[in-house]
Amino acid sequence: MASPAGSTLTLAEAASAYSAVADPYNAALDRAQEQYGTRTSLEDHQRYWALLAKADKAFLAGLKKIAFPPEVAADAAVLIRADEAFQQQALIVSRARSLAEVISSSAVANAAAAVAAEKAAILREGLGLEPLA
Repeated sequence: MASPAGSTLTLAEAASAYSAVADPYNAALDRAQEQYGTRTSLEDHQRYWALLAKADKAFLAGLKKIAFPPEVAADAAVLIRADEAFQQQALIVSRARSLAEVISSSAVANAAAAVAAEKAAILREGLGLEPLA
């Protein structure tokens, strides 16, 4: 998926590499939502956000390995920064010690997730990929 040192992928190769890391990530998010869609206890919130953080860590690691072509490299860098911010917030919520802390922290994490999703949509468009439903 990644390219040899010093070279970049074509748009098609980068789109394929991106899909290879984004598709499992999006599936993991869907599974977490299915499993913990209705969170009532502190433990459910912690487990849900821990699953998101774990999936996001793998997504970020995969993104950072892709040698994006110049046409989309800046968009990829912006997505990585936005996703790192979400990663931090998801970890904070996963370690919350009360439901009140979950509520306040998850609001920030959800806002960070929305920004990352916007940046991902920009990169997906640049790569010629379909928008997510």
